[in-house]
Amino acid sequence: MPLPVASAEVPVIVPLNTNMDFPLERSLEDCLKAVEVKSLSRYFDDQLDAAEELYGIQLHFNFNTNDVKVLIDSYRIAYSQEICDRCEALIRRQMLHYGYLVR
Repeated sequence: MPLPVASAEVPVIVPLNTNMDFPLERSLEDCLKAVEVKSLSRYFDDQLDAAEELYGIQLHFNFNTNDVKVLIDSYRIAYSQEICDRCEALIRRQMLHYGYLVR
């Protein structure tokens, strides 16, 4: 089942296939190391830094950890506990890393 993802305020459907590039058998840390962005830099943080240097902080996320829990819980019917827990851990980790963008 695809998950809705917002990109530049336009909702996009991204197919969820954890068994291809990011299998549950791999640690979250190893999976995150494999994520690549393919434009200005391979690294999202480099792209974010460049954009912020040019335009200031324009990206903000208006949700909290409770919102994440409610969203993930709504998918527990369709996905295993392991997949839901992985998704929640990833989102929480990203919220900590980009905490200055979360309102």
